[in-house]
Amino acid sequence: MRSKDSTTDGWRGLPGPRWSEREILSVVLRLAASGALASTTLIGFDTRAGSRELARLAATLLRQRGLRVGLAQEYTPTPAVGRFAHRHDWVAASLTFTASHNPPGTIGLKFRSGDGYTPPSQDLPDADVNVLDLLESLGTSSQPPPDPLDPTADYAATVGTALSRTLADFDGQVVLDCAYGAVGPVAARIGGLRVARKLPLPFFSGITPDPMLQTDMEQISTVLLGRSRSPERTVVAMTDGDGDRLALFTRRSGYINSSELAAVLLTSAGSPHVLITTSVAPSLAATAAEAAGVGVVYAAVGFKNVVAAWKESGRPSAIGLEPNGGIARAGSATDYFERDALAALTLALRATGSVDGLDRAVALVRALVPFRQRQHNVAADPEVVAAAVRTVLPGWTERRALDATVFTDAGVGGRVALRQSGTEPLTRLYMELPAHLTDSLRALLPAAG
Repeated sequence: MRSKDSTTDGWRGLPGPRWSEREILSVVLRLAASGALASTTLIGFDTRAGSRELARLAATLLRQRGLRVGLAQEYTPTPAVGRFAHRHDWVAASLTFTASHNPPGTIGLKFRSGDGYTPPSQDLPDADVNVLDLLESLGTSSQPPPDPLDPTADYAATVGTALSRTLADFDGQVVLDCAYGAVGPVAARIGGLRVARKLPLPFFSGITPDPMLQTDMEQISTVLLGRSRSPERTVVAMTDGDGDRLALFTRRSGYINSSELAAVLLTSAGSPHVLITTSVAPSLAATAAEAAGVGVVYAAVGFKNVVAAWKESGRPSAIGLEPNGGIARAGSATDYFERDALAALTLALRATGSVDGLDRAVALVRALVPFRQRQHNVAADPEVVAAAVRTVLPGWTERRALDATVFTDAGVGGRVALRQSGTEPLTRLYMELPAHLTDSLRALLPAAG
């Protein structure tokens, strides 16, 4: 099964005949042709093999096109690149070559505009230059080198400092699992934090750096808690390869996903004006928002759509949530409202104050809904999957919600959502059901290989 080249947050693929340097740089060239890279473009990269080299090639390409370029000097988490662009008016756009949360070998390219956000549309014009010829010319380019920039240092001084201060007041120990990704160099600068898997590895030790893979995180966190002198007073925080997704784990609560973290923030002091979420995110956060008197706004899947909905809402204080680990908080219209694992960790620790406080808060919000969400991927069209759901859940209410189909039953308190994946040729099924109904759907719809 092959990933699509275009995703909700950029472009990605497995290096080879279909996603070589030529295809990757053609995206950069088309961005330049669209005018999106005017003025200064910041280029960052994470630890995945090839990311640094592609960043340098892109910098050379843009310099040859007469554009000013700032190239990061070390591994850069995606939120560090976006935040740097947001904080500095002279940065017109940014590019990040990254593993993100993708499987081993996959290279991704994320584009942010001058405000630090992914534009709602990434349709690009055709490039006016033959990329093969251009690649040949890059080998003889005499353009001056790009300007050296350090968005990671800027990120450590802002987000890292805020986390360090929060850790000093938190009653308990925090272990940050960096999954061999770009957060490792930043975490080394943060006081009061134990760090695991912090060594940047070009192949991520063969793993998929994704904190939303619950089974993987449970195994890793059990090992890390076993090394702690006080496992009952320890929180394991795991981020992905480029540092924009977060999940937590404690001995008492087990795996704590982003929807549960959002619900904790929504029920703590200083609740925001609005929750902006998606129709396929676990229903817990929306339920917590309604219980707290906080408005709920739904957006299509993709954090760029969450940001667009926030901007349309007048930019009040808000929590943004998507189903794959992305969570953000804005206190005002001037805040940077974007997925950021370290910023989200800071919020969670501040809101709960201790490991006991975190566990109590998670227990309270989990009591709001009867079932935790389970995701199931099916290599079938949404119509086929929907027909199977109707067979297993006859009489349930069915409705279309933006880019998803949602089934609910007030009597059971269950909920099922399904949508066509934007990155793979499969349908994602999000189930909040009793175990026997979950098993029935899985039996009727075998998992995609």
